[in-house]
Amino acid sequence: MLEKFTSYFNSEFPESGNINFYLAISGGKDSMALSHLLVQSGIKHTLLHCNFKLRGHESDEDEQFVKAHAEKYQLKCITKSFDTASESDKRGDNIQLTARNLRYEWFNQMMLEAPANILLTAHHRDDSIETFFINLLRGTGIRGLHGIPARNGQIYRPLINFELSEIFKFIEEHNIDYRQDSSNSQNKYLRNKIRHSLIPLIEELSPEFRKKFTALFAEQNQLDSFLKEQIKNTIYPHLIDHKNYLGISIDSINDSFLAKLFLKEYGIHRSRTAEFFKFTQSITGSLFQSSSHTFLKDREQILFKPNGTPTKGKEKTIELYELPITVNNWRLSAQNVNINELKDNPKLFLDLEKLSFPIKMRPWENSDRIIPFGMNGSKLVSDILIDKKYNRFQKDELMVLSDSENRLIAIPGMMISNQVRISKDSTQSLVLSE
Repeated sequence: MLEKFTSYFNSEFPESGNINFYLAISGGKDSMALSHLLVQSGIKHTLLHCNFKLRGHESDEDEQFVKAHAEKYQLKCITKSFDTASESDKRGDNIQLTARNLRYEWFNQMMLEAPANILLTAHHRDDSIETFFINLLRGTGIRGLHGIPARNGQIYRPLINFELSEIFKFIEEHNIDYRQDSSNSQNKYLRNKIRHSLIPLIEELSPEFRKKFTALFAEQNQLDSFLKEQIKNTIYPHLIDHKNYLGISIDSINDSFLAKLFLKEYGIHRSRTAEFFKFTQSITGSLFQSSSHTFLKDREQILFKPNGTPTKGKEKTIELYELPITVNNWRLSAQNVNINELKDNPKLFLDLEKLSFPIKMRPWENSDRIIPFGMNGSKLVSDILIDKKYNRFQKDELMVLSDSENRLIAIPGMMISNQVRISKDSTQSLVLSE
């Protein structure tokens, strides 16, 4: 097993000396075997252990066991404790799902610290087969039928092509100690029912079923790659990047198989696709929330952005002496007036001498009014946005500029107030640019 493992590792990480390897370790047989394989292969790694506080003193003993292993082999060990039961109640998820999410949320934070960080997990072929049946029983789509992938971003699973029997043999040959999780023997969890009841029955009916599943997973992965390429060629060309959000025409994501696979990437799973396609026929301004994104119907297109994306910029007061300054992605600077530069220029030019400092950049309000360029009377900003057909995402992001006299002097990227326009007598200007 060591030779097979080393061959895989050297081919996958030919320059392993430049990589920070982290191992998700529970203290169980799988992760302990993987740690010993890494040690025997001369691969330094940091141990990451989660204490979910679910099995009383057993959970704490697992943590101490992992720390002792780290000390014995001079490995760095980082542990993190969770109040999993309380978090499960708060999230409304079952204990197993909560533990999994807490674990990977922490792991992802560790991986984000550097692009050279790699997380290794000890999932093996039997885990992948169990996951196949779990997904099947829960009504998965086609992408849930390829088991556990060998790689997902910065997460690698170097044991995924090893059977549990090979891991047991390695443990016995090298007299490796490991912890037994008492919950693994309980059949109250679906995975345990599959492991203890379904898998033995299948093995009785077809002793070579593991090899057959390996071939099936290989074909499923090839099919998955093919479908991703089809989505890339047929749907992605219709995506429009609006800087802070994406857009796509409704016609390009009609109720098709590829469209459903595309939507799953943005948190719309099969159980909600009918609801989503109904939303595409709703009125402009309607919203749809997936598990990961917010969608907006805007005439003949759908706009979407990740949940939690900041919508409004921060209010900032600006003194004259602070210029030039960049606020909320807008640059404000002072320069001499150049009449020739004013025409057909995307920048906004305000007469600096007509401004009353400090000025303030802030999110717009429904009561805001501005005197548009060339006009004497004021107009509600909300009416201007309607005239310009601004969508809800754009309105959420809009900032305005006011001065110390509470006059609205500019809407960055759109217009300035007639009160501060450049005239033939102007000498200094405040320039607004992206």
